[in-house]
Amino acid sequence: MKLIAGLGNPGRKYEKTRHNLGFMVLDVFADKINKNFKESPKFKGLIIQTKKFILLKPMGFMNNSGFSVAKAAGYFKIKESDILVVHDDIDLPVASLRISLSRGSAGHKGVESVIDQLGSKDFVRLRMGIGRPDDDSLVEDYVLEKINLSEKDLKRFLKKAEEAIEKILK
Repeated sequence: MKLIAGLGNPGRKYEKTRHNLGFMVLDVFADKINKNFKESPKFKGLIIQTKKFILLKPMGFMNNSGFSVAKAAGYFKIKESDILVVHDDIDLPVASLRISLSRGSAGHKGVESVIDQLGSKDFVRLRMGIGRPDDDSLVEDYVLEKINLSEKDLKRFLKKAEEAIEKILK
């Protein structure tokens, strides 16, 4: 069993923001497998459960994502190496992807929360590039702004990330 957690913030206000790429990719994946997310108060998130994997969108805001991930991993007895966390990454160029294992948070508060709650950084990450603003003091606002890709380019980027998740699962 694998756990795939897409990081983001709940609410319409954040839907198309850079910080919500993890949620957006899981939505594309859910559409592809023709499943709908269901609310799970136990995990403080939205989940889709199949025989091979669980998709999880933590609903406790980015900085508290680790609670949902750790709770689901513990409940389903999923080891860290079978967890995939999908998130935005300011250190990568816009629309690029990178797969990593056993890395620190690099300042990403959602990833930091997952590491803290799991007590381990030994999980897989699909990092989705959003670029960096010219002024580092603007990072907090930057990640909460709408992503600056055309609708067509955003769909292409999300599809590429969804395909990467499929490859990781295999």
